[in-house]
Formats: sequence, C-alpha cells, structure tokens
Amino acid sequence: MNLREWSGYFKFTNQQRTGIFLLFGIIVVLQLVYFFVDFRVPMKNFPEKQEWLALQSDIDVLKNVKHNQKPKIYSFNPNFISDYKGYKLGMSVQEIDRLLAFRKTNQYVNSPE
Repeated sequence: MNLREWSGYFKFTNQQRTGIFLLFGIIVVLQLVYFFVDFRVPMKNFPEKQEWLALQSDIDVLKNVKHNQKPKIYSFNPNFISDYKGYKLGMSVQEIDRLLAFRKTNQYVNSPE
C-alpha cells in the first residue's frame, strides 16, 4: 500500500475536523479533572464506634483467656445421677430411662459398658 491509498482515510470535512478537535478537548479536560480532583469520600467519626473499638480489646483478651482454659473434669458416678443431671450431661431421654430402670432392679453400674 502506498501513501495515496492511505490519504483517502485522512481527508475530513470542516465539520468532521471540528468534531475531532472537540472530542480530543473533552478527553483532555476529563483526564485533567480525574488527575487533579480528589474523589475520596471523607471518613465520618462516630463516638459510638470509638467506644466499641475501645471495648474490642477487652473482648479479645477475654476470648484468649477462654480458649486457653482447660475444661475441668469432675468425678462422675452414674449410680447416683438424677434425670436433670443426665440431661445436663447430654444424655438422651431413652438413655436416662434405661439407667433409671436398671437401677430399680437394685443393680449398679460398675463399668462403662
């Protein structure tokens, strides 16, 4: 391709040249506005937020203490357990009923089995 074939693409009318320069000017102005104007949203400080953040450190300390504690092991004798204590230990109603029925036969639990 020689230069004469390309020259047809660059011949514009007076209105087209005005439109191209106007479009170029709009692009330059928008780029300058984008570069020089600060579009960040200012942060609002709320006093309630400051109070909650002050309490958050105390909450974090209490969580760490809770995770570092080891569970206390209590002695457990199923021969003298009530239905309320069985429920608190996570036993099902059927397990508690079987245990109470077993104890009514004057037998006692001697092993985990």
